[in-house]
Amino acid sequence: MKQRRFDIPFGSDVWISIVLGLMLFVTSISLIVSVGVNQYIQDWNTSAQATFTIELPHKSDILMPEVMQVLKQYPEVESVSVLDKSYVQKLMFQLGVASIDAPILIDFIVSKDVLLNFDSDKILNALQKIIPQTSIIKPVLTSQEALSMAQVVGYIAFGFGVIMVVAMCAIIAFLMYSEVQTHERTIDLFNLLGAPNYFISKIFQNYVFLILVKAFLLSLALNVCLYYASYIVYMGDTYLARGITWITWAYIVLGIPVLMVSVIQLIVPVTVLSCLKNKYNNSLHA
Repeated sequence: MKQRRFDIPFGSDVWISIVLGLMLFVTSISLIVSVGVNQYIQDWNTSAQATFTIELPHKSDILMPEVMQVLKQYPEVESVSVLDKSYVQKLMFQLGVASIDAPILIDFIVSKDVLLNFDSDKILNALQKIIPQTSIIKPVLTSQEALSMAQVVGYIAFGFGVIMVVAMCAIIAFLMYSEVQTHERTIDLFNLLGAPNYFISKIFQNYVFLILVKAFLLSLALNVCLYYASYIVYMGDTYLARGITWITWAYIVLGIPVLMVSVIQLIVPVTVLSCLKNKYNNSLHA
């Protein structure tokens, strides 16, 4: 049977790898939430600002073809939709207006690239030549509160991800401290044989490297399952699915290797060498 190439008899690391893998997965979820919420709110805000509503008197159904013809003459208008009469009546009832007097409401969406320079008054003037009582409800929703809320949610999600990463690093540091104490006699034997402390630290680095590789593979598998699950449920037409498409792979390709290198090259040696130094000083005092 092929043995693992460790000079120190470490114990099983399966549960440690599972815990760290789940923490990496939760970190990726927090990044997805951060990016997805911000993107969704900003797109919704832009869409709301690009939607105008035409209000016609309730007895102007006969002139609707002419109204639609006017709207089609303007290239800035992307789409036009007449709101359902029952919906408008319900809306008016909630506002205290008799349903029999409910107006006809038409929504039209202006192209986003011309929204800043769009002048709705020219459409209003053209429509008033057909129906003098026509009015246009301009978008008053700037949704600054929604954008601020999205930023707060993004900060919270990102902060939670950072906390998970810090917690993972703390687990690694605590694990190294425990392993040094557990294998104290073996380390003493290495010292008697003349092995320097950096050689012992290298052994611990190899041990942590295998743990993080297993954790990374678990996180990768969970991310891929989440991506395909969301794609199947929403048929790809969702901010979550689109967000996972690139943020997950960016996180895996860029974030995980950087995190693994920093843990292996910084946290492990600092923790192990610090423990060995304290152990050496204690032995001198003894």
